[in-house]
Amino acid sequence: MGFHIATKAALVLTGNAWKGAEVICRLNVPIGTVLDAKFPPDQESLTEWFGNVVESWNLEDEGGKPLPCTAENFAQLPTGFRLRLYSTWMDVATGMASPLGQRSPNGVPVP
Repeated sequence: MGFHIATKAALVLTGNAWKGAEVICRLNVPIGTVLDAKFPPDQESLTEWFGNVVESWNLEDEGGKPLPCTAENFAQLPTGFRLRLYSTWMDVATGMASPLGQRSPNGVPVP
């Protein structure tokens, strides 16, 4: 019996504003997608990231109709939502939750 490595993740955003939003993202992306990531990303890199990573979502428009998962619609979403999605994906894809830089409870500082 072997270990199956996930190639996709369902990111479920939390918080009152985005409760219930679910976005299916690819995890098996070129390493450059992760290494070239910036935070906060500029609009161009965020749009490129969307094209490489996001496969589908359960988002709806104000009338309750499914919102097609396109780069144009992604660009129209609130900035906070796009940044939360980007940072959540980075946490899952790298296995490192932010914020980094917190002190370890074990060991001593290295000069």
